[in-house]
Amino acid sequence: MQPACAARDVAGNAEVHAAAIRAAEAQVVVFPELSLTGYELDASPVAPDDPDRGRLCDDGVACPGRCAGCR
Repeated sequence: MQPACAARDVAGNAEVHAAAIRAAEAQVVVFPELSLTGYELDASPVAPDDPDRGRLCDDGVACPGRCAGCR
């Protein structure tokens, strides 16, 4: 299952990704590259400490502290 992505909406796309992670109840989840930026090739890169990207880890459900951004 691949979540729908909106162009250049990192915060919104992160929310959709987090919901997909929670729904999957999986041990490992992989999303396609550029899915946070909505596949816009000229969009600004998303830094590891970007506050919008951090929404993937905020609730501890989508990320139980094991992702690269939480280490």
